[in-house]
Amino acid sequence: MAERSGFFSAKQNEDGSYDREYLADEFAEYFANFISNGVYVTPANQLKVTYSGAPDKLFTVIVKKGKAYIDGFWYELTEDMEVTLPANTSAYAIKDVIRCTLDRQERKVSITVETNVTSELPRNNSAVHDLVLSTIIVQANATKINAEDITDKRADKTYCGFVSGVVEQIDTTELFQQYDDAFQEWFNEIKGQLSTDAAGNLQKQIGRLADLATQNKDNLVAAINELMLAMHPIGSVYLSYEPTDPSELFGGTWVGITGVSSADSDPRFLYVVNPNNPSDWISGKQGGSATKTLTISELPKHSHYVLDSAGRQLALYKTNAGGGTNWDLASYNTVNAPTNIHTDYAGAGKEFDITPPYEVVYGWKRIA
Repeated sequence: MAERSGFFSAKQNEDGSYDREYLADEFAEYFANFISNGVYVTPANQLKVTYSGAPDKLFTVIVKKGKAYIDGFWYELTEDMEVTLPANTSAYAIKDVIRCTLDRQERKVSITVETNVTSELPRNNSAVHDLVLSTIIVQANATKINAEDITDKRADKTYCGFVSGVVEQIDTTELFQQYDDAFQEWFNEIKGQLSTDAAGNLQKQIGRLADLATQNKDNLVAAINELMLAMHPIGSVYLSYEPTDPSELFGGTWVGITGVSSADSDPRFLYVVNPNNPSDWISGKQGGSATKTLTISELPKHSHYVLDSAGRQLALYKTNAGGGTNWDLASYNTVNAPTNIHTDYAGAGKEFDITPPYEVVYGWKRIA
């Protein structure tokens, strides 16, 4: 049997040493009792892995700046980090993993990358402990990484999870449900043995317990709504197949991307640009059209032949068939010094639909 305690001020011994000495691991072990492992949740994009999108960095992803906590050790990435993955020259897709790794032997926490993995699960042993931030599928013989092949694993506690509070709380919803199930089973057995007054009084007490459970549920819903708002900061876009305003789901102030009434603007696509693009393509700019009418200058340069009823190409040739000099002969046979003739105009110049294939969703942006 061993007893441990701490931390106490040290006293210096006669030989200059101290009677109380503590290792960094002991402090980490102590603080790990109060703070759960994971990535800090506010702001919501901490240590999120995203596609670079730069035309000269086709296999580069960005790890957003942020903080993490692993087994009592803290980590901070003070600015966005570029991570370049190797190209996949094989005939099959491979999976790469980006982690935030505690290395006890190296005495550090850092962003690590493992390519062509057989298991994406985090390592957790006496030497290392991983938080898996993201998995990335690199397609066979791909010329670049696809944004849709990047999977954010931060919210999954099996891989990473969020540090949602200073002290990890008990799941009181499940705890109350277990208590309630056990009590209901006992009450159903005993109520037949009670008098009418006793049974009625006990039923009132049960009602009060139900009210307490409802209050706990309301607190849980409020916490979830707060988390959802943290994951959708001002300026975020929310898309859904349901027309319910997100303010009714988890609060905040939202406006429809295309308005909310029939008199507002027509449906429109989202045009995604690189935030570091120096051009005038800035957030909120609108443009484009669902239809187009071509001008003459926009038509491809082209020409036409004139054919007779037999399908033979005609041309104009000078002739003396009548008085004066303005007579031309249309013929399919060769005559010296032919003059071209032209077809009549065709077409009405109407607008035509240029809408690409689409699937309809509802969209809002958060403004407060």
